[in-house]
Amino acid sequence: MEFYAEILNGKFKNVIPISDGRYYVKIEKKNKRSLPQNAYYFGVVVPMIKEGLYEIGYDNITRNEQAHKFLVEKFLQQESVNKKTGEVIYITRSTTDLNTIEFNEYLEKCQKFGAEYLNIYIPSPNEQVSIW
Repeated sequence: MEFYAEILNGKFKNVIPISDGRYYVKIEKKNKRSLPQNAYYFGVVVPMIKEGLYEIGYDNITRNEQAHKFLVEKFLQQESVNKKTGEVIYITRSTTDLNTIEFNEYLEKCQKFGAEYLNIYIPSPNEQVSIW
């Protein structure tokens, strides 16, 4: 079983009842990307990247999920080297594993890519954009 609990004033809040018994409990502070970051990414960044890729000729990228996968593979790949053989493999991180700071850095890379390679301007989440 897995559940999330909030701690307020040093005490658990909203804890679900469970049956008596012995349990292993791991407490980990949640510092993952925020819901507003996630909404901005999937509501603004991904659709704009999808359109930009389509416009430059990637007409097979027609869904937001495809654009998201492209961005993740482009910016979240990590090299892993086998210390015994020197063999290199690449592991792609998930955006769900990023904390708020890492996710902001990822968003900045997406914006920069959009500007440099797709010739599109992706507004920042706190930026007012006018439509004329």
